[in-house]
Amino acid sequence: MKNFRVNLILRIILLVISVGAFYYVIFDGHQTVTAIILGAVIILEIYSLIRYVDFTNRELSKFVRSINYSDFSQSFKGKNLGGSFKELSEAFTFVMNQIQKVRSEKEENFQYLQTVVKHIGIGLICFTEDGKVEIVNDATKNLLKVYDIKNIKNLGSVDKQLVNVMNQIHAGEKMLIKVGKREEIKQLSLSASEFKLRNRYFKLISLQDIGSEIEMERMERELEIAHQVQFRLLPEKNPTIQGYSINGTCIPAKEVGGDYYDFIEIGDSKLGIVIGDVSGKGLPAAFYMTLTKGIFQSSVNSDLSPSDVLIKINNLLKNTIETGTFVTMFYAVLDYSNHRLTYARAGHEPAIYYDSGKNKIDFLRPNGIGLGIKSGAIFEKNIENRELIINKNDVLILYTDGFTDAQNNAKDDFGRKRLLKFVNDNKDKSSKELIADLIKDIVKFEGQIKQYDDMTIISIKRN
Repeated sequence: MKNFRVNLILRIILLVISVGAFYYVIFDGHQTVTAIILGAVIILEIYSLIRYVDFTNRELSKFVRSINYSDFSQSFKGKNLGGSFKELSEAFTFVMNQIQKVRSEKEENFQYLQTVVKHIGIGLICFTEDGKVEIVNDATKNLLKVYDIKNIKNLGSVDKQLVNVMNQIHAGEKMLIKVGKREEIKQLSLSASEFKLRNRYFKLISLQDIGSEIEMERMERELEIAHQVQFRLLPEKNPTIQGYSINGTCIPAKEVGGDYYDFIEIGDSKLGIVIGDVSGKGLPAAFYMTLTKGIFQSSVNSDLSPSDVLIKINNLLKNTIETGTFVTMFYAVLDYSNHRLTYARAGHEPAIYYDSGKNKIDFLRPNGIGLGIKSGAIFEKNIENRELIINKNDVLILYTDGFTDAQNNAKDDFGRKRLLKFVNDNKDKSSKELIADLIKDIVKFEGQIKQYDDMTIISIKRN
């Protein structure tokens, strides 16, 4: 700036001298040619001074216009304004670079925001007061099955009510709406927020399909009902019989199965012991378990053998349950006055029996097929009764496949062999202790794997 002032002063002094010389020559009256030359020099000096000032103003104006029009291609170096403006031109260039840097950062942030919004799982759509869509992510397009959304009016092809709701909803509000055709109706949850940017009002709406959540809640309620049904059907207490230790328990899985067990007094000195498993899971399995218990209790009496009871149940179930659904069952009658056990099996897991007299443990596998699979004649042909005498320290274990099908992290089943070995190793324990320790062993075996199926077990030991 100092050089600029010096340059300007010198130009003015030179102009003053030239004007003075011009007047001197004019008044002398004898140097006409000299006066003309001096006049021309004065005109050139004035033009040069004006041009010098104008050039400076143009460069400053160019800088201001560059900022106004966001044109960052201009460069302000010292040679453009002369050495006297080197410091100012460097300052101008620094300001331009800073503005360009800030703008680049904003553009990067905007691109980052666009990328984030695009990949958010929840639908997002932002539009102006006139409905022009500024931002819409892929989740919204996939949810509404519309891939070219310039204006929210375009969503009228999905559902006209959706457009009305988007226009009417206010900041902080939430609304539920069903959209789509009959075969593909979606339950959407909409929430809105509003903001002002560059004197323009925007509305941002999030859209979420909550149909799956509603279905999940329905399933959870269904499972809760199934759990309640299951526990109400199980015996409230274990039977107390002198000389015997009898215990039963059911450990339900999160996804309810159709396990069932019960103890029924049959006349004098006889106890009916039953364990069953309905195919399938959830509320249907709980329903069929309820049906099976009702049929079973109405079929049991002291005059019928275990196989006769299972035949009777099969005849009733075959005409009641759906095709493909069946019930496995192991039914035994303990005559504790003479320690005789009569039993039959309808496709259920084989029982485990430890004979203390022979010091032998094995599976009890009488013939039989599941209830509700085959008609009466075929079922009757394939079922049989068996008997055994229970001596002191003998152990009988009835169980469902929730024990044998339990898996560990390596996808190995607990299996019948492990179960047989466990009973053999723990046969000297009471029936209650044996069940408790078996459950601990199963939990340890499963590790981090969640229980998939109900686990039901009955342990009978003669003391």
